[in-house]
Amino acid sequence: MYLDSFAGLFAGAGLNALAFDNRNFGASDGEPRQEIDLWAQVDAGRIGIWGSSHSGGHVLVAAIERRVKAVLSQVPLVSGHANLRALVRAAFIAGFREQFDADRQVDADEFAAQVSGVAALAEPVRRDLYFHVAAQPGPVSRDQASEGVGAAHTAKFHLDKLVEEGLLDPDFKRMSGRQGRGAGRPAKLYRRSGRQVSVTLPERRYDLAGELMARAIEDSAQTGVAVVDALHGAATDLGATLGERLRPDVAVAPGRERLIAAACGTLSAHGYEPRRQGDTITMANCPFDALAREHTALVCGMNLALLGALADQVGDGLLGARLDPAADRCCVVLSAG
Repeated sequence: MYLDSFAGLFAGAGLNALAFDNRNFGASDGEPRQEIDLWAQVDAGRIGIWGSSHSGGHVLVAAIERRVKAVLSQVPLVSGHANLRALVRAAFIAGFREQFDADRQVDADEFAAQVSGVAALAEPVRRDLYFHVAAQPGPVSRDQASEGVGAAHTAKFHLDKLVEEGLLDPDFKRMSGRQGRGAGRPAKLYRRSGRQVSVTLPERRYDLAGELMARAIEDSAQTGVAVVDALHGAATDLGATLGERLRPDVAVAPGRERLIAAACGTLSAHGYEPRRQGDTITMANCPFDALAREHTALVCGMNLALLGALADQVGDGLLGARLDPAADRCCVVLSAG
């Protein structure tokens, strides 16, 4: 494939380059020759794995696989919390809390913006104008929109209000098609924006369930793992990530109560509405309620994997997750140790 020529050009530019032939090809040995079969190209008795940073931590864990004969781990990242404390001075870690609080405020502001967007459509004329504009193949003028819904005197006010809420986008174009002097002023046109507005109360996160299930189907197709097992794996990965993110929030003064409170804050941000009574934490809301009603075992298993991984990541055996189904709440309960 002339890769040596590319390598020569890179080297001539002062870059280090390594060109090699894969096993069974070119100057490399191995049989059968010219066979593109990854399993045939791997010597099961001489498997070595390498990783750097986050993947450096992964290869350390993957070393439990008996077929792995060698591991090269470069600056492995095995704990985000420990890494933060090692790299960042304690005096600066406190600033992370402010950043997390600011992120939560952004979430609150976004919720308010979503509610405002939905509320803008409560006015009947405004709602009719929105759906009329959305149904058109191209941008429409104020006169075209008002004629379409029979709102001659108030159309401009309502159209501009929809623009203010981000539901419509304005365009400016000369309707005469002429250019230059005498062509007239550009008319203001309206078209539906790409903004998505959605408010559910109680909060539902079907988008999150869909993302986890899509990942599970892809993983199952690629690896042959059962779809349910792949779903539990995807949920576990997400739960571990959420748990890892909350550690810096309490890095300055980690303790039992702060860790549990941070975990409850994370659960609340994802729609679970945690309620603590003594050492028991129940979730007053299931973000996947409709799915759980129709596919109880599947969704409750996904929930258990997600919340169990988050609890494990809190560390020190502070939280444990178990299935404890009951009406009108999430099927998973957390116990504080």
